[in-house]
Amino acid sequence: MEKKEKSSLAERLFSLSIKDILNRDLYKHQIKPIPDRFRSAEEYRRCFVPHLLEETRTELSSTFKSLSRSPVFEIHSVEIKEGSGSSSNSVYEITLKNTGTINATYQPKCGDVIALTKERPRRIDDLNPLHLAYVFFSDGDLTVFVRSARAIPSLHEYPILPYKQNGHLIRFGVFLMNTTTNIRIWNALHNEDPSSTLIQSVLQENSLVFHFDDLKKTKKVASMAIGDVLPKEYGYVVIVVVLYCVLNFWMGFQVGGARKRYKVAYPTLYATESENKDTLFRLIFLVQQILYFV
Repeated sequence: MEKKEKSSLAERLFSLSIKDILNRDLYKHQIKPIPDRFRSAEEYRRCFVPHLLEETRTELSSTFKSLSRSPVFEIHSVEIKEGSGSSSNSVYEITLKNTGTINATYQPKCGDVIALTKERPRRIDDLNPLHLAYVFFSDGDLTVFVRSARAIPSLHEYPILPYKQNGHLIRFGVFLMNTTTNIRIWNALHNEDPSSTLIQSVLQENSLVFHFDDLKKTKKVASMAIGDVLPKEYGYVVIVVVLYCVLNFWMGFQVGGARKRYKVAYPTLYATESENKDTLFRLIFLVQQILYFV
């Protein structure tokens, strides 16, 4: 797997600029139709990773368009805990400013992606230059631990004295999205532990999985012509049934004509005016009745 593929989802997000996040075609050439069947876990991973990145980018882009309504917190202090502060592997402890109304203030949660800004953001330009951080631990209401895209200078003064980052004052953190589910999916796709069978169990290659090929075979059987299923002689059976129905209708008309001719109204079964009429009508009527029992 390439080095870029091994990076975490947070690191991939840190590498994006505002222009990248707003670019709908950023992953256009990487996204491919999801096949009905996968030959390997690597093919499965390469297919779904671009879709996951695009879904995350889309959610960030949507948040950018509604920044004025995004939750915001003020920074009280920043202290580096691990790393040199020159990479996204550095860990920072950020203490939030206590405004006295904690319940009404945004409290970052694990999995949140936040943007550090010089002022309370109202529009996309307020995020420039983009400085993202990922919250991986929350200790109480006012302390969070983050990994940042760039170094954050340590700050201990209170009340807060604005500090500079690349010539810009940074005082606020704004919520962009929670990536807990996205990161879990990313980690599952990139799990290289040989004992891990998550993707393999999903694929179940050459096992009892009902693949698309099987579905096509089923449809083919269901759509086979009648002549391929029934014997050729079965046509004679159909002819007999049709002729029987025609004969039955014809006999019904004959009985109807006899009733009119011999004046035998329905539902009377036999003629009563003379023995001759009764015998002739009875013969015609019995022939039709016999057909019902054939």
